[in-house]
Amino acid sequence: MGRGSLLSDFEEGQILAKKEQGLSNRRIARDLGRSHAVVDNFIKNPEEYGTRRSAGRPSLLSDRDKRRILREALNSTESCMEIRSSLNLNVSKDTVWRVIRKSQFIVKRKMHKAPFMTKKTSRKSGRFPRRVQPNRME
Repeated sequence: MGRGSLLSDFEEGQILAKKEQGLSNRRIARDLGRSHAVVDNFIKNPEEYGTRRSAGRPSLLSDRDKRRILREALNSTESCMEIRSSLNLNVSKDTVWRVIRKSQFIVKRKMHKAPFMTKKTSRKSGRFPRRVQPNRME
């Protein structure tokens, strides 16, 4: 089970060059700071190295869907069910919740309390105009 990163093009070239010089696989691995297993696997079949597909159950959501979920959840108070229905996704609410939870950008925090909005405070804050003028097209 490979857990390390794939060899870079530079490392692959170094392995081939050192093998042509007659060095052993273990010596090449020691020089590169890699395991001898990765050197062995690359030398056995350089064309096929790194082309095996990863195992596991495929995701129901594409990367694009995951980005849409995160964009919808950002600065929003919608629930997972509401996000799912607004994006028209055919997955469970738990799947939406898992995507949000795995994100490093969205952190669950308690909302700050806001003062009660009265006529006096709304005039002070300037959030609501004193009179609304209709748009005039001239």
